[in-house]
Amino acid sequence: MRLLRSRRLGDGELAQVVAEAIGYLEPGLRVVACRAPMGEMVLDVLAADAGGRLILIDCAEVAEAADVLPVLEAAAWWRAHGGLAARALADMLDPGVPPRPLLVATRFTERARRLLHTLGPAAPAAIECRVFDDGAGVAVAFERLAPGLEAMEREPRGAPGSVPAGFAAPAGGDPADRTAALVERLERLRTTETFR
Repeated sequence: MRLLRSRRLGDGELAQVVAEAIGYLEPGLRVVACRAPMGEMVLDVLAADAGGRLILIDCAEVAEAADVLPVLEAAAWWRAHGGLAARALADMLDPGVPPRPLLVATRFTERARRLLHTLGPAAPAAIECRVFDDGAGVAVAFERLAPGLEAMEREPRGAPGSVPAGFAAPAGGDPADRTAALVERLERLRTTETFR
């Protein structure tokens, strides 16, 4: 039997671990670039999946709510400005497929989990990474947070799993209506957080 000791990692170390263990994060992933500029931000790792889809990976030692939006902004920037780069990397990427954002952290705060839960399908994939040392080597464990983020222990009042009026975004329909509904949901979440 081996004893595993948890290792604490900083943001830079976490990004290095993710890049080195990229094939274990998701089967078929390969690194395209590290510390890649995306408009006004720099993402930790760019990867490509087996189908040629770009995966945007940002790392945070402890993911706060503020860490969720930059990776979404990077995905929006790539959709608007990444065509030239995608053509330059045509041997690795399919330029017609939109990128997929991932946020990797050693731990997600409750506020970050609530924001991811509220964003629903628009949220980046959230993955917790833990690194262990047994004296002979290092072991890395990736755990994808469930889409419902463990059913959010603090569900809004009402029937279990129900969504309060005004929080549900319309399915399908006009993209402007969906965007307006998402902004309204974020504003209500901010108001709720203020009075908690």
